[in-house]
Amino acid sequence: MMKISVSNSLLSAIMIFVLCFSNSIISIEPINAEVQHDTDQRDIPPLLITEIVPDSTDIEEVDGYEFIEVYNNTNHPLSFDEYQIIYRYPVGAENDRFWMPNKRDIEIPSGETLVLWIENAENKNISIEDFNDHYGVNLVENKDIVRMPGGMANQRMRDILIRTNTGEEVVMAQYNRGVYDVAENMGIFYQYPVDGSNQMVKVSAGSDPATPGTIEADLVPEVPIEIAADTAPIIENMTVTSQPMDKVEVIAEASDDFLLSTMTLYYKDENSEGYQSLNLEMNDEDGTYSHRVPVNDLIGVKELEYYFEASNGLNRSTTEVNTIDITEAVNGETLPLLITEVVPDSSNFNGADGYEFIEVYNNTDQVVDFENYHVLYRYLTGSPDAIWFENLTDIHINPGDNLVLWVDNGKNEELTVADFNANYGTELVENEDIVKASAGGGMANGSKRELIVASKAGDEVVIAGYNKDEPDSAPNKGIFYHFPYGSKEMIKVGSREKAATPGTIEENLVPADLMEIDLELGPVIDNRTEVDTVKQGDSVEIKAYAQDSLHVSVMTLFYKHSMDESYESVNLTREEDRLFHHTVDIGEDAPEGSIDYYFVASNGFVETNSTNHSIGIEIENSPDVPVLFYPENGSSDMPTDTELSVEVSNQYGGSLDVGFYQGRSYNTTQLQRFKIFQNAADVEPPLEMVPDGEVEFTTEEYSKLSAINNEQVETDSDEQFPYHRFEVTLDEEELQEEMVEVVWHGSSLDGRKVNMYAWNIATEKWTVVDSFVPDSTDTFSLKGEVDVNDYVRDGKLNAIVQDEIPPRAEYDYTFVWLSDTQFYSEVFPDLYETQVGWVQENKDTMDIEYVFHTGDIVNTYNQMYQWEFADQFMGVLENASVPYGVLAGNHDVELPNMGYDNYSQYFGEDRFQDQPYYGDSYQNNRGHYDLISSHGNDFIMLYMGWQPDDEGIAWMNEVLAEYPDRIAILNFHQYLNAAGNRTAIADQLFEEVVVPNENVKLVLGGHYHGSEVLVDTIDDDGDGIEDRKVHQLLGNFQDAERGGDGYMNIMNFDTENNLIYINTYSTDLDSYDLFEPYTVSLNLEPMTKRVSTDFFEVNVYSSEEIATVSDIPSGERATVNWDGLDDGETYYWYASVRNEAGVEAISNMWHFTTEESSSGETDISGIRTLIQEFIDSGDIKNPLASQLTNTLRQAEHHYDRGNVEQAIKFMEKSLKQIDKKEQLISSEAKTVLQETVDALLEQWESGDTSE
Repeated sequence: MMKISVSNSLLSAIMIFVLCFSNSIISIEPINAEVQHDTDQRDIPPLLITEIVPDSTDIEEVDGYEFIEVYNNTNHPLSFDEYQIIYRYPVGAENDRFWMPNKRDIEIPSGETLVLWIENAENKNISIEDFNDHYGVNLVENKDIVRMPGGMANQRMRDILIRTNTGEEVVMAQYNRGVYDVAENMGIFYQYPVDGSNQMVKVSAGSDPATPGTIEADLVPEVPIEIAADTAPIIENMTVTSQPMDKVEVIAEASDDFLLSTMTLYYKDENSEGYQSLNLEMNDEDGTYSHRVPVNDLIGVKELEYYFEASNGLNRSTTEVNTIDITEAVNGETLPLLITEVVPDSSNFNGADGYEFIEVYNNTDQVVDFENYHVLYRYLTGSPDAIWFENLTDIHINPGDNLVLWVDNGKNEELTVADFNANYGTELVENEDIVKASAGGGMANGSKRELIVASKAGDEVVIAGYNKDEPDSAPNKGIFYHFPYGSKEMIKVGSREKAATPGTIEENLVPADLMEIDLELGPVIDNRTEVDTVKQGDSVEIKAYAQDSLHVSVMTLFYKHSMDESYESVNLTREEDRLFHHTVDIGEDAPEGSIDYYFVASNGFVETNSTNHSIGIEIENSPDVPVLFYPENGSSDMPTDTELSVEVSNQYGGSLDVGFYQGRSYNTTQLQRFKIFQNAADVEPPLEMVPDGEVEFTTEEYSKLSAINNEQVETDSDEQFPYHRFEVTLDEEELQEEMVEVVWHGSSLDGRKVNMYAWNIATEKWTVVDSFVPDSTDTFSLKGEVDVNDYVRDGKLNAIVQDEIPPRAEYDYTFVWLSDTQFYSEVFPDLYETQVGWVQENKDTMDIEYVFHTGDIVNTYNQMYQWEFADQFMGVLENASVPYGVLAGNHDVELPNMGYDNYSQYFGEDRFQDQPYYGDSYQNNRGHYDLISSHGNDFIMLYMGWQPDDEGIAWMNEVLAEYPDRIAILNFHQYLNAAGNRTAIADQLFEEVVVPNENVKLVLGGHYHGSEVLVDTIDDDGDGIEDRKVHQLLGNFQDAERGGDGYMNIMNFDTENNLIYINTYSTDLDSYDLFEPYTVSLNLEPMTKRVSTDFFEVNVYSSEEIATVSDIPSGERATVNWDGLDDGETYYWYASVRNEAGVEAISNMWHFTTEESSSGETDISGIRTLIQEFIDSGDIKNPLASQLTNTLRQAEHHYDRGNVEQAIKFMEKSLKQIDKKEQLISSEAKTVLQETVDALLEQWESGDTSE
């Protein structure tokens, strides 16, 4: 007999492989090369899994010779009927499959093996001789080989376990965990664990032929576990001798020196001849073995006999027979309504069951109005309940009577109650004890279903299930139910045997006494509304909790505006949070007052009114922005005691307080305060405050910015993002203010989004101040406030204005689309690595600009090694500076709880937020968008993870509306199915996201295997002519070999021909042939853009008060005088209005210029005005303009402080500047300034310093 020897050379080869492989891929499992002989033998499992073959030669395309080899590591034979095989998925024990051999009572001799041959539909008829011939062995059926139904995955990670009948997991062997172990007819060999665990150690996989029934000596312990042959388990009965029928529990403790492998309970009632048996599993919480006897087994039972039997595989222990006296149920409460009989299958009529019915019994001493109830038809598959027998009127059930609900399934409409009576031999009266009503397509005969009588308020009253444990339906046979104990679910007591008895209650199936209804006790109502005020135009959610010892049958909300006479009413249904909700919308023009409301709840017999409640309506009593009346903005030659006047008003009238304040404004006419630069950056906005390559405006360009006059400076770029940067110097006075306002005036092209940013010195990033999408080339403005502390350093404020869209530069580029890499992360990480490595290597030669990943990054959300692989390999793209986006598929989240924790840990917002292309996140990257601009085309890549909700859909629409000028590519995990049709969620996404947003051109999705294209044409403007085509694509290759064979979609963009060529390509196989390539037509013509500046200003709304007037009636003017002004100066001012509620509104900044002095004397202010006029006219150019302005400011500074001598020196300096810079000043300006300055100097030197 051939044996596989784990030689030193083989072990060396294994170690070399691991070391080489770990350089690029995370190491998953160490390989123990040596047996640790000093391991305590009691720590080694008694049964070992020594070999697994998941892949073998096929029989009719199914593996025919899979097997699991089990080894007995004890010194005595062990019977395998004490054990089971568990086939475990990576998610954990909740989805375990339990496999047992066709013959269980097979002994495995000490130190020998049992081969479990996996049986399937295709190999059932081949013999053990076939198996022996296949592997070259000589095994004997039901001795050392036994058939066992099952089937092992070849290309998925799985765990194989042996567990006892009591639930203890003895040993486990894994395969395909992070490395592919499987090869046809090759064994996966395991060594016994030496670390005290129960996990076998894999030593060889996929390289050596399988050897069923043969064990290499080094793979099992030298000395088996010694167990005593004469020791039996110990059982201690802990069962109470007298128990109520609704709480009968049989319980015991048991132990064994070796291993308690089976614990069996035998029990019967006094009416039964034989015992029922049940294998018990150990309770993890207290180590006991127990069984709760179902109530339906105890109906009519007075005594229960039982005993326990325990086994360790060698010896058995049995307790004596004990008895339990069955007493009345502790929970004597019953339900007001009962379902006593159901017939889903009946005589056929018109191709369907004609006489299906549900029998409902009134278990109370009061008449039940069935108008307050309906029937829920529940599918038990997660599909929504169907609602039947709704809105029945004038249908009542008398105390102790029943009502037959006859199912109208659409095929039996013409049948009458007389026909029904004839079918069942009854004498039921229509609308008294039988009612026929629409019930969809009727009841299923062979599927699991539940029928629930529920109230209109949403409370479930009683439940009856059928076909849940065994088939229950047969034509015209009743399914009968006994009333429950402490539960809402009826107890099924018979089916398929007895003829249906509609309208007749079977003996002992309903309580002997009817429920007595307390007509003084109704539901308790608790108002849970969370707000007590609401604003105009908002909505308010009114909520309440109602509870009753029976149920709430009807819950009604009554509400009205306090000024209305009558209430509106609405019936409410209990929602998932057990509360009743209703949303009331408050109109924009709702009058002052409140929303008054109360609730009325009924339990079907007694109504309860809640107290009255009110929600106050907050009136938006805000003042309007003051309107300038006098003087006209920009007026000149105003007197030095100018009158200021504004018109003020308030939404709801009243008196107003108006304050007038002096402001300051600096604009592009004051070049001593402004520097403006133009440039183009690689990204938008730039990453630095001052990118390399900036060029300051020329004198000619500065001269165009003297007013809002459509004389603009335009900047274009062929490849990058052009911008204008404004550097503004603020004085000490401005630096004392909290905020300053920045205003840009200019233009762009139709449909382009233009942003204004300010440089945040704390975050060292450009922050959006304002943005606008113009619909023409007309001039518009961007305006916003910035915080002085955050945006001003060393007295300087920096702002930029930038168009988002770059022009076309080149033509051909590539996107790569990954999806459903789950099996790469689980079993084939080398394929994942080759995919991202290929992108890294070809990003320059193929101009790969972006990578999509449409979800199922991992196969099992709670297997962290899979996330580590994904983290490692997607990190290759980051290191290569290749932008990419991901979303979560169903395998990436914990379902059904929608747990995104692991996804967020590895691919949350933190991972991407510093990437320049990353736009914004929805719920920590459950959704996000990327902004990609390349080769003249501009995209927004929008992602939303598994099962988008309404909030996520609203977020997507907001994002798409913000970027209407970008080509939108939407990414979901599930969209098209394998047939190329939209799924249900995709239909919702199409109608609610794709159709309303004209920029959506492509939709990508995975989930289903295949490559499909669905094209829809959309008429955006409703004129009957198609305006765009939306291509919806499926690309998922996981059903190919090795979870996809490394295939991915390559998207080549041909901008000249407006086409995208999409190919499937395997980086591992270097193959393009998995699916046929296809093309997508898309307008890829580049769009030009422009940044054009007309004027820029910085406004400072200071708190320097001019005057305040009070109690100005709404609609009137407020007027003050501003006196003491200087001649020839420009003054800025604004007004603030505050109403009686304290709400304030602030005007724009206005300005005027006072008249020149008429004294004939020369003063500094007159010279300053002359210089500014010459600058504005272009007669003085920079840098002379700035030099003269600064010199004059210094002269004025000294003069104001009485230091005339220093003032004279600066004025003389100005004359020298004029002489030296003749090329920067016109001859006329030079002559006028020289004469004026000379006159002032003569005046000062003569001792006349009055101005």
